[in-house]
Amino acid sequence: MRTTVLYLVLIAACSGLARCSKPDMTVIPPPGTTEVNNISDYLNNQLSLSLFAEAVQLAGLAEELATGEYTVFAVNDEAFHRIGITTAADLQRWPADSLELFVWKHVIRGRLLYGDIPRSLDTEYPTVNGETLLISYHSEELTTVNGVRMLENPRALSDPRTFGTPLQNGVVYFIHTPIKTTTGTVQDFLASRPELSLFVAGLKRFGQWDRLATEQQITVLAPPDSVFLRYGIDADRIADMDVQTFRSLLMDAYIVDLNRIFTNDIQTQINEINYPISGSSYMLILGTSDPETGMAMVNGHLSTYFGTFLFKPGINQPMPNYAGPAFWGSPIIGSNKHSVPSPSDRNAGYVIAYLGETKYNGSASELTGRYTNFNCANGVVHYIDGLLVMPEEAIVQ
Repeated sequence: MRTTVLYLVLIAACSGLARCSKPDMTVIPPPGTTEVNNISDYLNNQLSLSLFAEAVQLAGLAEELATGEYTVFAVNDEAFHRIGITTAADLQRWPADSLELFVWKHVIRGRLLYGDIPRSLDTEYPTVNGETLLISYHSEELTTVNGVRMLENPRALSDPRTFGTPLQNGVVYFIHTPIKTTTGTVQDFLASRPELSLFVAGLKRFGQWDRLATEQQITVLAPPDSVFLRYGIDADRIADMDVQTFRSLLMDAYIVDLNRIFTNDIQTQINEINYPISGSSYMLILGTSDPETGMAMVNGHLSTYFGTFLFKPGINQPMPNYAGPAFWGSPIIGSNKHSVPSPSDRNAGYVIAYLGETKYNGSASELTGRYTNFNCANGVVHYIDGLLVMPEEAIVQ
């Protein structure tokens, strides 16, 4: 009887003004959030991020990215394919600690919304493992992280551009190339790469090596051993070179002072930048075509060539009676003799592409990025597929 009465009382309580109801389980996202997924769930649900999501799982970081607050720069599958990783089995060959290091290179702590990114170049953000990401806002169309373009979110043509997806515990940005960064100096990086041994030998032989450990904000253009050997330059030949016979330009040309230049730093509105080569009066010109128009500027002269190239102005005198821009009038030193189209048939320029890239990429954003944008503590390194100056071009007259 007592049990029956208690049961009836409970029914009455739930059927009156104090009617029983299910608790409100609605998840209210933080300000600026459009998705209620956590980062791990979001990665797993994106078909174009399947390999990055697999890397997170294999590294044992899925739970951490589901609970901690982070901003992730997620490498899409197309980027993995370009560097030869096409299936989860390819990633399973990596040691777990290497995968963990790889993932953390693409993650910073906290929630970095796109609107909070400073409208400036090279704003520093530490990664989880203590390395540095440099985020640059170039224009409404282009924002990069360590020289790698952030991909904009899919949109209708009439919609404004948006970047990054805010989530329950952070933000995910899509990128088209893995980020390459290290806490070591440019010197440390070069010394750790066996394929750059001849370049290192040349730098040491001509007194350029020590500065790479101390000077700040430098860019180094590094030809691998295969390039030197292509032109018959081996370790013995470098060791036998008389440093008094050659101008410093022979090795100095590969080091750009006071500028940390990523490939996308010369994109869109800024189609070419001139940088003084350290220790000489010569200029290094890095050019790229505009991704919107396919046009490019070189020394203020509009041309229809395509590509992201490294130009080395010549040491010869300008052509006599030549009234055009000085760039077109002087031969450009370079061992890859690929002519650059010019409005004038008198152009004598040559180009040197980044290693592993085609000679005529449509724009910097189309580079595979396998051998570019190695960010170090005091500068950045790009591999190039040619010699800027041949020994015979730098002999003291």
